[in-house]
Amino acid sequence: MNQVQKSSNGAAALVSRAIAKPRYLAAWTAGFLRTRPFVWELLNREGRAIHRRHVPDLDDVQLRVLHDLSQDGIAMVHIDELFPDARMLPSMVETFQQHRDEGRPTERKPFLEYIYTAGSTIELDNPFIEFSLDRRILDVVNRYMEMCTKLIYFELAVSRVVEAGAVAAASQRWHRDPGMKRIVKTFLYLSDVNEDSGPFMYGAGTQLGGRHAKTIRQLQFGRHGSYPSNGVVESIVPQEDIRVCTGRAGTVVFADTIGLHKGGYSSKNSRTMYTGCYVAGGDALKPMFKTPAGFQALLPALNPVSRFSVS
Repeated sequence: MNQVQKSSNGAAALVSRAIAKPRYLAAWTAGFLRTRPFVWELLNREGRAIHRRHVPDLDDVQLRVLHDLSQDGIAMVHIDELFPDARMLPSMVETFQQHRDEGRPTERKPFLEYIYTAGSTIELDNPFIEFSLDRRILDVVNRYMEMCTKLIYFELAVSRVVEAGAVAAASQRWHRDPGMKRIVKTFLYLSDVNEDSGPFMYGAGTQLGGRHAKTIRQLQFGRHGSYPSNGVVESIVPQEDIRVCTGRAGTVVFADTIGLHKGGYSSKNSRTMYTGCYVAGGDALKPMFKTPAGFQALLPALNPVSRFSVS
């Protein structure tokens, strides 16, 4: 059965399910309406207005990242290029080392030990959060998204070395993240990452509007991601467009994770990585972190772009 036939059969299955289950039909309709151009513009009017008032002036490094992200859905740069006058990486490594023993796996992803994950408390003086809310990062993300975005998720995790021959599971498999239009995640390596360390991998051009975008679609207008069967991505995306993101500590990957991606399969060496996730304010995805007491009182000290990202 070819890919077109599979897509057709998949669409028929979705229609049948919608008819059989009214709740599913309601969710499907909500996703459809939210992604209509007029509704989408209305939902994101505040983010676009702030973006217009604070149009980022990107330098050559940021423009290079934006170009690659726009063309391929993925871009790589070293933190020392983004922040040439700052020593951000040592501060983050020190913070990681202070909390390393707190790492715990989850039932869904036993191959990762999380120091921060969904439900963690956001602290504005945490160097990882400072990195995620810095205008050098947000300006690239927001130019790509064409609006000011929301930081909805952050995590810090160490990958466990898996046994030889272990079956890839969860995010170790190729997939698209749920999201209505675009999602940008930044991945910061705190350790050197080679092909044995579980590098992030991406199908260049599979992001919305990319050259391979129409293969293996999301479900319910982005309310759900998708996990194609083993071998499907390799049969559709040319080998030269499969990006294996290896790099030394301090490597930063910007990726639109609506595009097909995977990572975390560490066959010989562990990988330490920090992740920040940004979406449009009108997306169905909402913040997955806790805020401490007095958090709102701290927000006026932030610049308007960063403040919008966490407010």
